[in-house]
Amino acid sequence: SATVRIRGIGTLNNNDPLFVIDGVPTRGGMHELNSNDIENIQVLKDASAASIYGSRAANGVIIITTKKGKEGKVSVNYSGSVGFSQGVHMPDMMTAYQQATALNDMWREEQRSGSESTYTFFSEQELNDMKNVDYNWLDEAWKTAINTRHVLNVSGGTEKVRYFIGGAYMYSDGNFSNLDVDRFSTRMGLDVSFTKDLKASFNMSYATKSTN
Repeated sequence: SATVRIRGIGTLNNNDPLFVIDGVPTRGGMHELNSNDIENIQVLKDASAASIYGSRAANGVIIITTKKGKEGKVSVNYSGSVGFSQGVHMPDMMTAYQQATALNDMWREEQRSGSESTYTFFSEQELNDMKNVDYNWLDEAWKTAINTRHVLNVSGGTEKVRYFIGGAYMYSDGNFSNLDVDRFSTRMGLDVSFTKDLKASFNMSYATKSTN
């Protein structure tokens, strides 16, 4: 997750701001939310934050309001994207012959400096054989990564009841093996107007991330 600093570093312990999502303080952060579900963000960093949230606001407060359902017909929105990640400027790797020659030179320098060495030098015949046999392991390890993202939300309601349901899925295929990331998040919100002066909001969110 991203590191957020509002008032700098004020302690050797936790310097993270307090996140308040839809009026509820949480120890989580923005990484737990789908960015498409965010309606607005407000940052508090002065005494006004402490007067509301107390000592928890010592590092500042980030107030996040998520999108709500609106009165009207059912609205369904989807957005998706697919991208590719590929190396643009890859380093030039030594050939087997160049590496063996460099090792021989390094070991000779160690011997000249008086260091005790148990290294076995590559012979001239072995060096000549390496000129015809070579393999770039970077080409084997590096691969073109595929990144996909899908966002779907449904909203609507009546004058008394309004709802919003959203979900997002992201998959990032690493350029190297064992760097894949799967992330899924969903949020459900329900706003109910019992009377003109009595209203209630119910929100639930869930997020998970796995790496391979």
